[in-house]
Amino acid sequence: SFTDEGILGQHLDLTQPLMPFYQSLLPECRRGLVYMPKAGGGTSESEFEVLSGLRSKYAVNPYSIGLPPIRSAPDILRDKGYVASAIHWHVGVFYNRYHNLRMQGFDSFKTLDTTGYAFRRIGSYVADSEHYASAMEQLRRSEERDFVFLLTMQNHGGYTYFDFREEYGASTPFTNEFSPVTERVAANYCYLLQQSDLALAEWIDQLRRFEEPTVVIFFSDHLAPLGTDVLKEIGLPISGDDAHRVPYFIW
Repeated sequence: SFTDEGILGQHLDLTQPLMPFYQSLLPECRRGLVYMPKAGGGTSESEFEVLSGLRSKYAVNPYSIGLPPIRSAPDILRDKGYVASAIHWHVGVFYNRYHNLRMQGFDSFKTLDTTGYAFRRIGSYVADSEHYASAMEQLRRSEERDFVFLLTMQNHGGYTYFDFREEYGASTPFTNEFSPVTERVAANYCYLLQQSDLALAEWIDQLRRFEEPTVVIFFSDHLAPLGTDVLKEIGLPISGDDAHRVPYFIW
């Protein structure tokens, strides 16, 4: 559920940068927008398309029917000597991922169901920083080359369970006048992006000093599902091509 300032800043009158590190990193990267199959949801279909290079056909979620063994990025890289790991610090049964990721060639799939570790959370979900730390642990532990697929959860909706301004002392980094619900949702989401930026900065710094050459492919599975009423009030797209285009970079 990632949206960068290039999209969000067209609709919010921001009083401060939300992701200064991300913005400074982009000139080093190949970057742009990628078209995802669903607007504001459909994580598994985005995941399927990115990993396999196949279209999900939109009418039927491929994960819902249970995949047969297919040629996919982890499968291809395993043939080249990589260890393929998927990490998702959330409940693993959604979208039948234990089966579907195995059918795509992953050697392991780590979830909250496979560990008793008490991860740091921001709001309802495990922080980005915990996912990045787990990726580094995998990279350091494995002697082989690694393909690590991270399914982060920090910025996932909903956005009304907490008010991060009360919970964490977050600011309201825009001057727009919105309804109370929209203001809270927008402020919460901006705070999550700020936390994403801090975690990304720390991770990239670690990778710059890491002894193995590493490529990071960072992409959003869909634009943030802030809620139809909130999206309309802010002016963010809820339909059409703009609602399907999400940012990515390759570093």
